[in-house]
Amino acid sequence: MIGNFDCTQFISFDYSGDKEIESILFDIFSTTPFNPLSTREIDKVKLSYFSKIRKKYFFELQFDEFLGEFEEWSEVTDPPFEIRSFCSCINQLSSYGITDLTICLTDFAEKGKTGNEMVLSSRGDLYKELFKMSLFYDGLSPKNLIINVIG
Repeated sequence: MIGNFDCTQFISFDYSGDKEIESILFDIFSTTPFNPLSTREIDKVKLSYFSKIRKKYFFELQFDEFLGEFEEWSEVTDPPFEIRSFCSCINQLSSYGITDLTICLTDFAEKGKTGNEMVLSSRGDLYKELFKMSLFYDGLSPKNLIINVIG
């Protein structure tokens, strides 16, 4: 599938609990600017791009300005409010029995043209990995950061 997209974020995971997963996500993200979109609501170009890393559940967390928060993030230990809020929501997911969690942050993606940086991270080290998207990161920031969350 030909096409590209930019400035968005996704989460993918497995879940075998009793409560409907969409209502869990809406509850967790209800006080944030993120709007969870289920697979049936996500553009086919995005689904195709991440087809190899998708788990049983795949959601776009729509918030067009989120990557802009990384432009102001100058110290790993002092993330902007929206990034702290995002990490708090991610950490809340574990209390619902969600497993094999992957976070995807996209600056720009086009199949066959842009690369992905894949990393493993504990929940406690999320800031360190997310900081790679900051303009203040010492290395080369990835176009697409895929974080497999362990633990």
